[in-house]
Amino acid sequence: SLVISNGASVVSSNGYIGSAANSSNNSVLVTGTGSAWTNTGGLSVGYSGSSNSLVISSGGSVVNTSSGYIGSESTSSNNSVLVTGTGSTWSNGGDLTVGMSGSGNSMVVSNGATVVNGQVTNGAVVGLNANSTGNSVLVTGTGSAWNNAGNLTVGLSGSGNSLVIAAGGQVTTTVASVTAGVPAGGLVGYNAGSSNNSVLVTGPGSGWNISGASLTVGNGGSANSLVVSNGGHVSAEYSYIGRNAGSSDNSVLVTGSGSTLSNSQNLYIGLSGSGNSLVISDGGKVSSFIADIGYNAGSSNNSVLVTGSGSSLSNNSYYGTTVGYAGGGTLTVANGGVAASTEPQGITLASQAGSSGTLNIGRFGTNDAAGTINAPKITFGSGTGTINFNQSNATTISAVISGNGSVNQLGSGTTTLSANNTYAGTTTVTGGLLNVNGSVGSVTVSSGGSLGGSGTTGSLLVNGTLT
Repeated sequence: SLVISNGASVVSSNGYIGSAANSSNNSVLVTGTGSAWTNTGGLSVGYSGSSNSLVISSGGSVVNTSSGYIGSESTSSNNSVLVTGTGSTWSNGGDLTVGMSGSGNSMVVSNGATVVNGQVTNGAVVGLNANSTGNSVLVTGTGSAWNNAGNLTVGLSGSGNSLVIAAGGQVTTTVASVTAGVPAGGLVGYNAGSSNNSVLVTGPGSGWNISGASLTVGNGGSANSLVVSNGGHVSAEYSYIGRNAGSSDNSVLVTGSGSTLSNSQNLYIGLSGSGNSLVISDGGKVSSFIADIGYNAGSSNNSVLVTGSGSSLSNNSYYGTTVGYAGGGTLTVANGGVAASTEPQGITLASQAGSSGTLNIGRFGTNDAAGTINAPKITFGSGTGTINFNQSNATTISAVISGNGSVNQLGSGTTTLSANNTYAGTTTVTGGLLNVNGSVGSVTVSSGGSLGGSGTTGSLLVNGTLT
């Protein structure tokens, strides 16, 4: 062990805690205002060894001009760094890696402490190589901060790595310049094979702020996740959930009053990947300039669910929300959730030929109440577009529906179409009541369905009830 306390100072070229493979349970404590360990090179906590530790507390500081590593080699597991207390700092001039090749390594930043790193190659990484699994970072407590001058990646090639930001902790990721087409900023599951990595941002005041770049959940990997809960917030320029073709089944959940995901530019759920999802629930809010679900051809089965009072998906550009641009996607709005696209374009379903887009009001087979569509129009594009009314209560759609697609009344509730709609395609009522107070084209009412209202239809086939 090494203890640096009461304002003492140690200066070295490079620092190692647990250098060789069998060097375990070694420790360094830097504690007290003015106490410092300065490395003119880098610092490794567990270079090859395991269960080694560094604690920086009560205003102590550790500085390394070059990069910092916790768990460098494949044999270096369960090494840890704790930075705790107001004024306690760990400053890295280069990259900071938690689990370069090792597993089960950890860093905790708590009680007002600060960790800083720059970027030489990868920036900040939790789980760099393919065999670096189960590494973790926790930033917790008001005033606690991890400041990245460069990218922050959870799972570059590794799997099962995690970042938790809680109880008012803050993580900032600032990228000075971005190369077109190269993912930069906050990255969860970067390379193919980097699966089941996770980020949790939870609690009032807890935040991950990404400046000058994007948030990507599933760049090449699958089953990676971001959860924003209980008043946490995440902000970025762009957000991608499932960026490349192999990035499937990645997910984002924004849940709880005050929880937000804010994008100053576009939001993509399935840019090229498939089976990716965004769930906004219980008062969570997601905002962007444009929202696209299933953007490129081949990006299928991507979905967004907005459910619960106060929950909202909103964007403020002319192009609005597209469900299935060239790929496939579904938008479901239920139980008082809101999908808002207030600019002229509104919501587009299945924009390009070969695409598919579905808008669900409520979830079929459940007892969901309706959500709200706040848009001037809903447009069917050149692909296969569908609107399903699945709700159990009454809802009114004032948006003008146009283009060529299908409208289905399936749930037990009542749907009122109040606009003079111009869409071509089938309108089918198999359950509940469809009121037409404006106009629609041809309508088929099956047994168990009802049609009413004061408006007009085209051709009409009724095997159910006309009220």
